[in-house]
Amino acid sequence: MSLREAARLVGRPGIFFVAVGTAESVGGQIAVSDPTWGIRETDGRLVGSITEFMTNDSMMNKAVHYQQYGSFAGSLTGAIYGGYGGGAEGTALFQTAYHLKGLMVHHCQFQQNFPFHLKYFSNTTRELLWVVSVYFHAVARNSRKLLEKYEDQIPKAPLGKEFQEVYDVGKALPKTEYMDQYKRIKDEIARMGVEFIY
Repeated sequence: MSLREAARLVGRPGIFFVAVGTAESVGGQIAVSDPTWGIRETDGRLVGSITEFMTNDSMMNKAVHYQQYGSFAGSLTGAIYGGYGGGAEGTALFQTAYHLKGLMVHHCQFQQNFPFHLKYFSNTTRELLWVVSVYFHAVARNSRKLLEKYEDQIPKAPLGKEFQEVYDVGKALPKTEYMDQYKRIKDEIARMGVEFIY
């Protein structure tokens, strides 16, 4: 309410907010979803990841609420230089994968990424400036090749299937048709020049 009042006082009542930020409580995020005094559909919300690449029910519930309410969802992620990814190359790879995770898992419309140095807790060191540069370049260079394959389906994108529809629950293994689909898409992406080490 204070943000909205401040925006009104300076003559910018319609300004875009990434409001509530990283508030942990799902109930709190849902409670402020109100176009009159709270978060509007035209505002942004954030859903994070637990380093590295983990999520939880709270984050998934936030992502679902943002989609149902109609807010713009942002993926808030930060790979750790010196952590599981190792040095600069691994950190850049992790940050690129986080970009895809935000799109595919949390259905985010924008990315707010902050790879950071394990020792200095910043991303302005020489190594991290390289990571940020390479990551953004990789996403920009490679995103165009795929857009034409799904852009016309965005307004009617399928919600996906539940775990038990895709996996043999007793064995925790993917069903044959989905494994075949995975292999087919992997081969298609490999033909575009993406190298797989497995």
